[in-house]
Amino acid sequence: EPVAVFLNFWQWEAGQIPLQNYLGWLAVAWLMQLLFFYLPIHRKNSLAPYMVAVQWTFFLLLSSIVV
Repeated sequence: EPVAVFLNFWQWEAGQIPLQNYLGWLAVAWLMQLLFFYLPIHRKNSLAPYMVAVQWTFFLLLSSIVV
């Protein structure tokens, strides 16, 4: 969120990210985890560790813009 505000993707009232934003993302993540756990989908992905590493790198680079 701070990176998006810094890059003018959106703005928050009074410059504060509201708690409901975080709670909304928590609800979305929780629902996705439930679906992943209960739906019969293929869970083995040999590229997953690399995808996580790329995402971590991406967000670390983004966070360095704000600091």
